[in-house]
Amino acid sequence: MEDAIAEFVGVTGASPEDAKRYLEMAGGQVEPAIHLFFELGGAPQAPAGTGETGGQYANLPGPSDVGVDLDDVRAAIPQFDDTLVDDRHLPREPLPEVLAAENAKPISSFSDAQESSAFGELYKAPDELNHAGDFESAQQKAKAEEKWLLVNIQKGDVFDSHKLNHVFRDEMIHEMVDASFVFWQRDYSKSQGEAFNVLYKIAEFPVVLVIDPRTGRLVKKWAGKRWFDESSAAECITEFLDSFGDKPGSKNPAAMRTPPGGPMPAALSGVPTAPLGAPGLSDGAAKRPGEAPAAAAEAKRPAVLPAMPEEPPEGPECVKVRICLASGKRVMRRFLGSDPVSVMFDFVSATTEVDVSSFDLQLTQPTRSLAEHKTVSMKDAKVHGEQIQYRAL
Repeated sequence: MEDAIAEFVGVTGASPEDAKRYLEMAGGQVEPAIHLFFELGGAPQAPAGTGETGGQYANLPGPSDVGVDLDDVRAAIPQFDDTLVDDRHLPREPLPEVLAAENAKPISSFSDAQESSAFGELYKAPDELNHAGDFESAQQKAKAEEKWLLVNIQKGDVFDSHKLNHVFRDEMIHEMVDASFVFWQRDYSKSQGEAFNVLYKIAEFPVVLVIDPRTGRLVKKWAGKRWFDESSAAECITEFLDSFGDKPGSKNPAAMRTPPGGPMPAALSGVPTAPLGAPGLSDGAAKRPGEAPAAAAEAKRPAVLPAMPEEPPEGPECVKVRICLASGKRVMRRFLGSDPVSVMFDFVSATTEVDVSSFDLQLTQPTRSLAEHKTVSMKDAKVHGEQIQYRAL
């Protein structure tokens, strides 16, 4: 090892300690260790007390020997600290007058044209639903009222944005949103929209989001096309409230629902009890061994179904409801406000071919049976804009 160290020192002019270290890295091989020394920028050391470079570099010329004037060499760049991205690259806080103008007219729509038209009115922005303050004030309002914060970021040159205006101005959607959300709608290119997009990393428009106002957490996001009509929007709202509750921090109401009449009792005999709502079986009936499913289904089918009620045309006297059937299908339906609730039961019976006595219709927010209110008018029962859930008995 001493011979290798001596050879390494003689070639490189390095110290014995450095020689030993490079030789260890090269597995004791002198030539690879020398190559490694120069590749890593090792410099020969001067012998002690001489001020000269040792080894084979002792006679190399210095700067003055080759005509280099050290006075012409620039000084080293001083060390400094800096930031690659700072606040200058983030959206700036808008001026008060700019903020006031944006809050007064959050988004642009076809109705902004000087000459009003039916087309412009059809896609008019939902100003009466939209919160007039900035995002922070909308968040504080939602927190104080224990509601979710529903955000819609628009892009004026994308027609889906204008279709969303029409959806949010629908009376039923308006009531559904107002009941559980504070609504905040802005244009993506304006200062408030830009700040929101940076904060939540939004890049595709239009977009609909739900924010938890207590924490500012993004809870749910939909592409704007997912809300392309009133039925789809109602489905999105209902599914969200079923999953996350009708207000922030509330328990999932769907998980707490109990079938009408309470939990099904355990079987008291050796005959297996039919599951709740099983097709072809009556209330509490036990399926007999050997009973044909077709026969049971025939027994379940009523002899005479009610006539399908006629759906009234759109008008101020109508109420709209969304009915979730046992199959999972969701049906939007209009009724007259003067119609009794029993008309809605007749409609479901005629649609599903199930006797009226075999199911219940319930409101979902909160859960409330309508079976005891069949003689009450639709208007007085306050079912307009609600989702009605089918429950087999």
